[in-house]
Amino acid sequence: IGPQQAGDVAAEAGAWLAEAA
Repeated sequence: IGPQQAGDVAAEAGAWLAEAA
């Protein structure tokens, strides 16, 4: 997993958290 992929995962997790909040 590269840094760009890690950033993608973090952005997706953030969006999911924002929706779940």
